[in-house]
Amino acid sequence: MNKRGLRRVILLVLCVVLLFISIWGLYVKSQSDKTGFVYLDLFKNKVIYKDKSGQKVYGLKKIKKNTYYFDEKSGYMQRGLVETKDGIMYFDKEGKMVKGLQEIDGDLYCFDKNGYMVKNDFARVERDGNSQISYFDKEGKMFVGTKKIDGVSRKFDEKGALVIDTSELKKGIQKIIDEYGIDVGFYYKDLSTSTTVSINDHNFYPGCMVKAPALGAVYQKIEAGELNEDDNWWYIYNMITISDNTCYNTLMQKIGDKIGTRGTAYVTEMCKSLGMEHTEVHHGLKPGLHYFGDGKTNTSRPSDIGIYFEQLYKGNIVGPEYTQRMLDLFNACRDVQISIGIPSGTYFPHKTGFADDYYHDGGIVYSENGEYILVIFTHGYSTSQAVNQIMGDLSYYTYNWHMKLLNLHGDSKKDGQMDSKVEKSEMEAAEAEAINSEQ
Repeated sequence: MNKRGLRRVILLVLCVVLLFISIWGLYVKSQSDKTGFVYLDLFKNKVIYKDKSGQKVYGLKKIKKNTYYFDEKSGYMQRGLVETKDGIMYFDKEGKMVKGLQEIDGDLYCFDKNGYMVKNDFARVERDGNSQISYFDKEGKMFVGTKKIDGVSRKFDEKGALVIDTSELKKGIQKIIDEYGIDVGFYYKDLSTSTTVSINDHNFYPGCMVKAPALGAVYQKIEAGELNEDDNWWYIYNMITISDNTCYNTLMQKIGDKIGTRGTAYVTEMCKSLGMEHTEVHHGLKPGLHYFGDGKTNTSRPSDIGIYFEQLYKGNIVGPEYTQRMLDLFNACRDVQISIGIPSGTYFPHKTGFADDYYHDGGIVYSENGEYILVIFTHGYSTSQAVNQIMGDLSYYTYNWHMKLLNLHGDSKKDGQMDSKVEKSEMEAAEAEAINSEQ
């Protein structure tokens, strides 16, 4: 290249540099008067935040629905792992604080509800669509294997889930069932760990227990705009709270376009879609007006009702508003069976059912140590007092085991935990408060 050509190249480079400086100057000037997020370079690597008065923000800052962290000295927005004065936090590529289980450089960490890394402690996390309890070591990494924690040996599987030994619960429940000598189906599931215990899970005649899935079908129709809640509230409320059969029969006809069996067929179809493989609804209930039937018998089993309440808990039947409406209705159910064995005032969305010598109860127990499903079906007793006694004993035993199960640091008995069997006086007092009008 000759000298003239070289001078032209140098001049061109200088022009490009001057143009870039001019553009950068204009960009910086345009940013200087801005509030909110301000980008100090074209690649948005250096970001600050100015409040309404134009002042630079430092430290943690909640902006709309997200939380960010701006360096205490420079004010630059931080990404990745950040050590704050109160603990280690993690911010994604957009600078937003994250919570829950996070994979970082191949390791799993957990950040609590305030965004701080969990260390040397247990945490409930969601992994692969399932809830589990895991332990995070001194570096915050999820632990896999066997480890003595607070003097207790704990085992965690290959996914870091706490392995629960259910042998004590199984033996205790079976012993109670054997003492009473009747046909009892038992289903328990802890919603924090997915730990499940199922004993004698076979088909029973469900009686009024079919009103539980019936309510889900009714609210699906309401949500779809095919049924008006206000116009049918009296039927809905009384079908669940006092288990009125006429209200149930009427609602099945309403969701079935005036044909009851079409309504129950819809309930059965909904049950199958939720995973309740053994539940079928074919007829209305007596005594009650507007009875109907297709010649077949209603049937269900404890695990199916457990699945139903779990799906309701997860919001998989209807949307959030109607889910809460259904839970509150079930909590208003006036019959007492399982509720005798849990602390008074416990939120317990449930449904009972009885016919002849079939007595059932099942729902979600909202305990201090997390929620669990409990469903008990019985066949063989013809009086509610006898059934309440066995269900109370089974419920007491399950509640105590559940409280001990999640007492992860080996503390003394939690507040609200009860000791052993239901006292007869307590059972009679609970019965006296209830209005058991189910048929």
